Amino acid sequence: ANEEHAEMLAAMFSPEALEYFQEFRKSGPTPVLQQEFEDLFRVPGPWYTTPYESVFMDSREIAGKEVGGLLHGKSAHEVEKLYRRFGLRISPATPELPDYIGAELSFMSHLAGLSTKPETGFEPEKLRETQLSFIEKHLGRWLPLYAKRLEGRAQSGFYKGIARLLEEFIQKDFEFLGSAAESCHSTSK
Repeated sequence: ANEEHAEMLAAMFSPEALEYFQEFRKSGPTPVLQQEFEDLFRVPGPWYTTPYESVFMDSREIAGKEVGGLLHGKSAHEVEKLYRRFGLRISPATPELPDYIGAELSFMSHLAGLSTKPETGFEPEKLRETQLSFIEKHLGRWLPLYAKRLEGRAQSGFYKGIARLLEEFIQKDFEFLGSAAESCHSTSK
């Protein structure tokens, strides 16, 4: 199955992005890699990457000064409204904010899932348009910045590779959704 996954990834992503994973394929998870996960994603400190849209895109006035890099900004409120429109709610029990990278990527997955279920009442074309718009207004604006930060702070090839895959994935998804929308518009004329 590992070879099958490797072939699938090779068809989707650049050799430069996949090159980072060669060492991981040989050794698998290690205590050093697990510690790096904590440093990059869990414990605020010099290596922490702050995986929230608000940190990258929003600013607020505090004591007469424009301040950026803060959590739970306008972006978080905007995406939460959008989630609700498509039947999702952030559980109060969850520690993550609505603009957390995992929540935003899960939302994209949710929209893709809805497009395969006509019984939900959502039109596939409208769902594609929503995904495209979500990338344009949210993920596509901040995720490349986040990926660059992650790649710059990561020590291991594994997390540098994850950063590259994130950046390439969102670009490919944007291109795919755009071409799918163009295809639908040209066939409906």
